[in-house]
Amino acid sequence: TKPAAKKPKSKGAKKTAKPTWTLTQTALAYLESLKTARKSESTINAYAADLDLATEVLGGETPIAAITPADVERFNTSEPVLRTKSGRDKATPTIERSRRVLRLALTYAEQQ
Repeated sequence: TKPAAKKPKSKGAKKTAKPTWTLTQTALAYLESLKTARKSESTINAYAADLDLATEVLGGETPIAAITPADVERFNTSEPVLRTKSGRDKATPTIERSRRVLRLALTYAEQQ
């Protein structure tokens, strides 16, 4: 008798984001991971503000599995990302951070 063949492990199989997570749930889970990683309070607060912008523009109840590249582009070019509440242009590093934080949170969810 032959031993049962083992199923080959799929190499490089990409995990998909929790399909039931909303953008708000993703933001909260990502911020919690930053606390666990002992990131500074100022970093966590800045990232939280950026994720608030994302929920404002894309909708907090939006399932992350439904977020498309077009949605991300809409966020990247939205008024809340590009301008302050008083209407002044935001500094380039601030704009880039807002864009990066959304990408990092979505990547985090994908890896869960």
